[in-house]
Amino acid sequence: MALAFQSHAQSFRVPGDDQRSGKWDVTFQLITNESKTFSGEAGSSLSIRQRTGFGLGVYKNFNQHLALGVDFAFSSPRYTATLQPSDPNDEAVVIDHRANFVTGQLRGTWNILKGNLTPYVDVGGGFTFVDSNVVDSEVPPTCWWDPWYGTICNTSSYNDTNFSYSGSLGMRWDAGRSVVLKLSYGTLFIDTGASSTPNLNSLKFEIGARY
Repeated sequence: MALAFQSHAQSFRVPGDDQRSGKWDVTFQLITNESKTFSGEAGSSLSIRQRTGFGLGVYKNFNQHLALGVDFAFSSPRYTATLQPSDPNDEAVVIDHRANFVTGQLRGTWNILKGNLTPYVDVGGGFTFVDSNVVDSEVPPTCWWDPWYGTICNTSSYNDTNFSYSGSLGMRWDAGRSVVLKLSYGTLFIDTGASSTPNLNSLKFEIGARY
């Protein structure tokens, strides 16, 4: 009688309530950044338009709650930047281009529930490479107010790698024994060394496999 009751109870266990522990997640990501405008000093500005990029995540689930791993993401949103000259007698330069953002981060995830459907929070830290794709000939050799970096006088380089950190809230569904689906909303902060830290909000959808 007891064995029959135990067998019956096990048949009603929540699928996935112990499937994550000790397993690896590998996910493909679609990441859509929101449009955003940054205002800098002396009237400089930067407007980044909405764009969907892609990424890859590899995580180790140490138990039902804690996972650690790495994320790599790439996006190429279009932007319009207004650079104000430090000399008020010079005219502002307006640049319309497509930028490249490449981010690699170490990330930690806390799944709030043990079951196959759970909300989660995660945080990450790493580096973001930003290439404005601007060539020297597009900006005269003088000093400018840049909306991200403040005053710049070197026009030979329009790309940089900076420390970045992020956080997000999401929902995870372990669909079956090996499929992982995740949806999250988060913010990426890029430490450019300026007085303010630029940030980009994004919606991320992930589909992957658990091994």
